[in-house]
Amino acid sequence: MAPERLMGKPGGPRADVYSFCVSLWEAFYGVRPYGAPLQRTEIAILEAIEAGRPALGRPLPGVPERMRDLLAKGLAASPSERYASMKEVLRALLDVVREPELAHARSRARWRRLAGVALLAIGIVAGAVLRGREPELTVVERALVLAHDEAADGSASSAVQYLELARKRAREDMDTEALRIIASEAEHIGHVLNERGEGLSARASWGVAHGILLELGDVDSRAMLLRLDHLLESAKKPG
Repeated sequence: MAPERLMGKPGGPRADVYSFCVSLWEAFYGVRPYGAPLQRTEIAILEAIEAGRPALGRPLPGVPERMRDLLAKGLAASPSERYASMKEVLRALLDVVREPELAHARSRARWRRLAGVALLAIGIVAGAVLRGREPELTVVERALVLAHDEAADGSASSAVQYLELARKRAREDMDTEALRIIASEAEHIGHVLNERGEGLSARASWGVAHGILLELGDVDSRAMLLRLDHLLESAKKPG
């Protein structure tokens, strides 16, 4: 709970950001940043928050240093110093997860797979709330979550099949925004599969993204299309 809520003051988007960052901190570092309510009094928690020294615990393998800084901003004692909205937090999280040095570090593959699944699920739920509907997954959203899950630790071919299912449903719904999201996630899943040594499935995943972008024909998608051209061409080469 945000410190202003502990003091009986009204909440808002920045209080939601605080609670969200508490959950992520515990997920990534294995401890609550300022202790569980049963372990500390509200006054003790408020004092720890004001001091601004969250407990680090034991981070998951590969969690980048930038993640601590990102979450610390969301955990700021003063609401004005936090992210203004969930959209800002999600954008910052995606920047950290998909920065180039992480994308090419095999030693951090476990972190990337975990973060990819977590962020997609978080983004779906947050997006649903922002759109004013119950956070119930659509067919496309559910297929994407399953694709990420299979790519991380399951069947590589099933991951591609779920991507194809998502694309088919988005086409039927004529939902161009969903197709753009599927293309982006298919590129990411291709990297995860490639790190697992599933080269054929990785190429198929990139092919899904490539096909969607060709169909959409957006000027804004050219950079991604060129990137996928390079990935598909490189995947053809032996070794």
